[in-house]
Amino acid sequence: MRYLSLILLSAGVAYAGGSMEFYGGSVTSLCFDSTGNSTTPELSSSTYGLKMSYSIFSTPIPMSPKLNAVLDFKYLSVDTSSSKVINLLLEGKVPFITVRAGVNLDMASTSTRFFDGHNALLMGASVGIPFVNASLDYAYTFPENGMDPGDVLIFRTGGGLKVGLGEFAYVKAGLDVLYRKIFSPDGGYNLSILPYAGVKFTSIAVDLILGYEDEYGYYGVSLSGKNAPATGLGTHLRLKYYF
Repeated sequence: MRYLSLILLSAGVAYAGGSMEFYGGSVTSLCFDSTGNSTTPELSSSTYGLKMSYSIFSTPIPMSPKLNAVLDFKYLSVDTSSSKVINLLLEGKVPFITVRAGVNLDMASTSTRFFDGHNALLMGASVGIPFVNASLDYAYTFPENGMDPGDVLIFRTGGGLKVGLGEFAYVKAGLDVLYRKIFSPDGGYNLSILPYAGVKFTSIAVDLILGYEDEYGYYGVSLSGKNAPATGLGTHLRLKYYF
């Protein structure tokens, strides 16, 4: 490893570490019908996962591009059904901007409110500046056995405040707005708000998010929707270690 590091440094490439993240959460949801009214049945759902990110390219030059490989394993349970989902992604980063692309592997044999049992291509981009952030993600789902659950688009924007506590710590809090469009024959959508707070000290960060994460991204507290889940106040806890 020492000689590999010397070779990479001589070529202008440096390893910049990575992170490991454990997370879990749950929510109770209804479902918006075609008129925008929430209907039964009421279902309880939970998600647990392990996410690992590893830097595969960076340089010692400040503000230079970085490339990360990401493995995100999720276990989702919706009522009596469950699924294991693996998301494999490559993330490219420059100051204030992140782009990503990869695949979603859904091992479920059925479809529920929060997983569709279909594999997908994933792509997205994020922009973050002080106090404001925005992201756009798209999942292109593959039809199987004549069934197509519809592609999924998620737009997220909002803002927050991060306060540094010395050189290696901070606390943060914010509120995002989420819009999710489901390109199914029924044309569903969900509009929600997502409060969050977090703290970081040295190499450990803890985030509390008042929402729910399915196989493609977050739902917040639902404000309106049609032919889509109507999520209540969820709880989602993330514990992240940087190395």
